[in-house]
Amino acid sequence: MPLNRPTRIELLDAVESYLREPVTDAKADAFYRRVAGNVLAIVQRELLQANQFVMQERLLLWTRLPECANATAIPTTEEQTQQACSEINQRLCDQIQQDEIAFDTRLTSTLLEIAQLKLAIDNPRHVV
Repeated sequence: MPLNRPTRIELLDAVESYLREPVTDAKADAFYRRVAGNVLAIVQRELLQANQFVMQERLLLWTRLPECANATAIPTTEEQTQQACSEINQRLCDQIQQDEIAFDTRLTSTLLEIAQLKLAIDNPRHVV
């Protein structure tokens, strides 16, 4: 379950490509090595925190934006939770696009909190 793009596989593929074909310029190589280390750290945090993130995201969307949630589908497994979260997000996107949900403080604060949860995985130094 990717939290966002690039996916874990895409990130790991990029690191693998770098490792198989290193850059000849020493300064560029040092930079790319640092980037590769950061990419691996993102993948590690995502593996460790993804399930908790999905649960938190679903709970935020479910409780703060009940009009986007399907009250009959309470997930019980990790896979069901991820699927429910994807469905809620899709309904939210559809409702925003069709002007069926108010773009108000409730919505923006929920989306901001979800973005901060994602940022805590992608780069925790930037979380405010």
